[in-house]
Amino acid sequence: LGALAYGIRLLAAVPRAAGGRDTAIAPRSLDQPWRGAVERVQNSRRDFEEATRSVVEGPLKDRLDGVAARLDRAVQEAWRIAKAGNLLSRGRKQIDTTRIESELDYARSRPVGSSTAETIAAMESQLASAARLDATIQDTYDRLVLLDARTDEAVARAVELSVSQVDDQAIGELDSDVGQIAGDME
Repeated sequence: LGALAYGIRLLAAVPRAAGGRDTAIAPRSLDQPWRGAVERVQNSRRDFEEATRSVVEGPLKDRLDGVAARLDRAVQEAWRIAKAGNLLSRGRKQIDTTRIESELDYARSRPVGSSTAETIAAMESQLASAARLDATIQDTYDRLVLLDARTDEAVARAVELSVSQVDDQAIGELDSDVGQIAGDME
């Protein structure tokens, strides 16, 4: 029964893709801080849309539309990463390190025997797993925060470009930067 429940849980966690990408983003289905990270990236995308709305039809508008498509990809990637981070966080909550440390202290106070040594090794392994999960969760969140900041930077540059109606080279640099942001997320 335990293996069946685990298998069902894994299947439920597998993202369902349309055309290779999730299309529905539902930040409210995530716990904090993952929800907030996705919402901030979505807000950046909306800010970009608002900033470029007043650009007149023409080559600049066309190039900014290309940047918008890349930002959409970045938002999808942020959603994918946040879902994975959320799943990691939920899994980590299942490891009760306080209880394990207490039991480990007790096991260490017992006379040394082969089963005591094996018990201690198993508990230390559980604590090591929890520490690795903590490091992975923190790294995942830090990357989302960095990518959110880079997305905000791209939005600020788009605002600047949309109001100044600058040259093609500046748009090309912005397009390249946003493509790199999405690539880094992937």
